[in-house]
Amino acid sequence: AFNQVCKHQGVEEMNAQDFRKFVEKKCAIVGMNPAFLDRSVNEGFSGGEKKKNEILQLLVLNPRIAFLDETDSG
Repeated sequence: AFNQVCKHQGVEEMNAQDFRKFVEKKCAIVGMNPAFLDRSVNEGFSGGEKKKNEILQLLVLNPRIAFLDETDSG
């Protein structure tokens, strides 16, 4: 998904190694352990970890607009 956004914006795509480093930096912003990157999406995540993962996805994909549901729950 990230490389498709890059392609659409006319920005150079990232290889897997560079993307991993990029996402690990974003993990630090949300206080998420980078070890979660080795799991399937939301596999074994608590409710709070799922919310952090959603915010991480927003940081990575950088959408123009996002609608978040129940941001104050948990």
